[in-house]
Amino acid sequence: MSDPVRRWLIAYDIRCKRRLARVHRLVSKQALPLQYSVFCARLSRSQAHALAAELEELIAPVDDVRLYALGENPWYRWYGPGQMPDAIWLIENEKQAVDLATYEANSGDDDEVD
Repeated sequence: MSDPVRRWLIAYDIRCKRRLARVHRLVSKQALPLQYSVFCARLSRSQAHALAAELEELIAPVDDVRLYALGENPWYRWYGPGQMPDAIWLIENEKQAVDLATYEANSGDDDEVD
């Protein structure tokens, strides 16, 4: 059975600064930060489950950690100043690359949301 790599959105809300630092270190090793506690990763399902198991060991019952598998062509848009440093590129496939430092549009048509 195939275990394809796909995009995952990872978000967390950790109440303790010590646990927050540990969670941030772990997630930062495998994902690109989009905001302070929101990341995007390219993982297989088994890799995502392994990450979730590691996160579960680090958090407390009051903490909130979420992993969302994104579809083939997710629609996205952001407003406000970007958090990406200059010269960061998101490579969707060999035909589509996005400069995240200057990106202002979305990945699909403005009027269509899947």
